Amino acid sequence: MIRLARGTEDKELTYLWLNVSIFSHPFIRAGFWQQRANAVEHNYLRTSVTYVAEEDGEIVGFISFVRKGFIGGIFVAQKQQGKGIGTLLLAQAKKMFTTLELDVYVKNKTALAFYKQQDFIPVMVYAGSETGEDSFRMRWDQ
Repeated sequence: MIRLARGTEDKELTYLWLNVSIFSHPFIRAGFWQQRANAVEHNYLRTSVTYVAEEDGEIVGFISFVRKGFIGGIFVAQKQQGKGIGTLLLAQAKKMFTTLELDVYVKNKTALAFYKQQDFIPVMVYAGSETGEDSFRMRWDQ
């Protein structure tokens, strides 16, 4: 089931974000993500529109929009990856907007392949100011 996140779930979503971020980005030191967890919980999630994927009462993934049509991130619990949850979350986004954009690290080959499979195309590449890692800006149009 896909639903809007509740404000009471920020801590749970931050925990999921942290674990998935560390797992999915081995090319960035874990401390980078750990240092940002507080800001994710208290700033990012509170200023974003977030939808969660829930299975048997457990949050197994989420998607956040930082502004209209711009996805700040899609995060799916490690044990749930490859089961179509990310696709369901993106389907929700595609119902809401005719154009979507997001950023993905060039070295995150799994995410990059997923977004390409979902018909996103890279429109630019840029160097990350905080990590030094290159990212693609990707776009999907209906």
